[in-house]
Amino acid sequence: MPGTHAFGTTFSWNSVVIAGLTAINGIELSVDTIDVTTHQSANYYKEILPGLIDPGEVSIEGQFEFTDVSGQQAMLSDLNSRTARTGVITFPAATGSTWTFQGYITNLKIGDAPIDDKIPFSATIKPTGKPVFAVATSTGLSALVISNSAVLAPAFAASTIDYVASVLTGIASVTITPTASAGPACPPGSPRSDPRPGADD
Repeated sequence: MPGTHAFGTTFSWNSVVIAGLTAINGIELSVDTIDVTTHQSANYYKEILPGLIDPGEVSIEGQFEFTDVSGQQAMLSDLNSRTARTGVITFPAATGSTWTFQGYITNLKIGDAPIDDKIPFSATIKPTGKPVFAVATSTGLSALVISNSAVLAPAFAASTIDYVASVLTGIASVTITPTASAGPACPPGSPRSDPRPGADD
């Protein structure tokens, strides 16, 4: 399956989408380790226990938007007041995916004035607590299209689940393209891949 283009991803702070961004670096989870090696550890190998989970940092970059009072300038105010807010990374609509977290702004830069380039903007946010990754579950289809002039009967309706396709003579195959009302869609009977290890075995 091809990858998903990142264009259209947004970052919002306190429910406001930050304007002018060109790069959004997402959540990177890591687990600390606790060394529990002793003189009795077998085969000269260290032994560990998993420690606390670190959510890393979220960094954003873009261009300075002087009119973005409720976005970029509000982030500066929150840094000065050391106020925690909700940050949300929203990936393109086709994925239905988001990261949501509480965090503090630990770095913010508005500056650099190159003679022949834009004024940049950047910020770093440190999440506090557990970030939440979510993938929207589709509540149905908003459209169903069949290729090669084939005709579906009855006409598409969100509440209809059974159709008959009439295909022209000589057509060896058709492609059915569903459009989900939210998140990814996979029509009944179509090939799909379950991301859980061993689920497709």
